[in-house]
Amino acid sequence: MDRQLTSKRTPTLPVFCVGTLSLALALCGCRPNDPGTLCGIDIADTLADVLVLDSGSTVRFEVALFAISEDAQIDAPIPRELCSSDSLTVNGTSAFLRAGPNGQPSYVINLERASPQYTLVYDHDGSSTTFVIDVNVPAFEVTSPNPGAEVPRSQDLTVSWSPKASEREEPVILVLDDEIDGIECLQAIDPLLVPDVGEATIPADLVKVFDGVEPEFSCAAQLSVARLESTELVARGGATGLHPDSGVLALTLRTIEVISTGSAEPDTGP
Repeated sequence: MDRQLTSKRTPTLPVFCVGTLSLALALCGCRPNDPGTLCGIDIADTLADVLVLDSGSTVRFEVALFAISEDAQIDAPIPRELCSSDSLTVNGTSAFLRAGPNGQPSYVINLERASPQYTLVYDHDGSSTTFVIDVNVPAFEVTSPNPGAEVPRSQDLTVSWSPKASEREEPVILVLDDEIDGIECLQAIDPLLVPDVGEATIPADLVKVFDGVEPEFSCAAQLSVARLESTELVARGGATGLHPDSGVLALTLRTIEVISTGSAEPDTGP
């Protein structure tokens, strides 16, 4: 799987490894388990993958940390936890440790509002290093379909969002995903990468139910639209930074619930 969205290596999105979105299938590369700690590891030999997820109501940071050695492959670094005396903060809010289902640790920070710039502070072995994260992913809203709309599987699904950002080179990502409700209904489809022109179509022939599901059955589903941008972690004031393959993936995500139906007539929703 190619994760090179830019010339830099793209972060691995630990938050998506626990099933936040099927978007993970396109962007997420979960790491090995059995973490150690970063005690005694030089900051220059520490790699950080940072996810900034703006969901519209909150902003969630997830930071995964890895130790890099000269003989280690960059695509398989060793996941690590912070030393007990170390800390991570973003805009003054402390991170807390969360272990993923595969045992990979990550550090989570929840903020109440989005900002064009964030300050991440890494306190390690008695020294403090400040990193500036600039985020230039425009906010938007999904304008069609409406939340709760019935979207027939027999027809192409037109998705609209506003404002558009035609000048952006990065694509918009569309995902129509079976809702996690204990009932397997819609088959997973690969996320679609489309130009950021305010409208795109999910072809009807991509949307299928599982074998054994009646064709007319209605499936609870989630439609997700995302803008993304990858950027660097820049140490303030020329300080020694993290490993140069560290990076940030900023994601502006909007998700609505819809009903995928076998009916032929669309319902635009409330």
